[in-house]
Amino acid sequence: MAFPATSRIKPKQKIPEYFVKEEMDGVPYYYKGFRKVLARENTLDEIMGRSVLQAVILDVIKRFLYGRLSNEYIIASNEAGLHLKLNDNVANDIAIYQKDDVKDLFSKKYFDVPPKFVIEVDIDVEAEVEKSQELQYVLKKTEKMLHFGVPKVVWVFSEDRKIMLAEPNRDWIITSWNTDIGLMDDIVLNLESLLKENGIL
Repeated sequence: MAFPATSRIKPKQKIPEYFVKEEMDGVPYYYKGFRKVLARENTLDEIMGRSVLQAVILDVIKRFLYGRLSNEYIIASNEAGLHLKLNDNVANDIAIYQKDDVKDLFSKKYFDVPPKFVIEVDIDVEAEVEKSQELQYVLKKTEKMLHFGVPKVVWVFSEDRKIMLAEPNRDWIITSWNTDIGLMDDIVLNLESLLKENGIL
């Protein structure tokens, strides 16, 4: 029996690997907006770019860190890859590594040692399911990095002007941009003050 064309089930569209930004527990997390690229409503470049505010926040934080960290450290940014274990690969907006901890500075692979701390700005991924639950993604990624040995993970949320600070075996804190956040040793981040010093606020 022939069925009308409208009743046929379309095969599931295979999502190209270049849309994958991260992978956790073997589940791919794609660049936010990838569906619009598949529908030809946007280009890949458009979804991979950052907003002005995200770029500004990352810029002032990196300038701050370059002024306080010696050349014993690497300031890895621009979605630097971190290999946690098989099928667990994440990207970091800013990750601080001690050079001595990195076995091969000429490696073309992802970092595979815990950074001293990580700073993430906003959520730029989604799963293949209808819409990833952003809070679950933040919690999962943070837990995995802490379990890997990262002593401190900081999330900056630009829309709400909030910061989340996560450390192992301690209560996680969600606070405002104007709170002092100790990163390591005597390095304290106050995002609101930084943005004011740089003429952003």
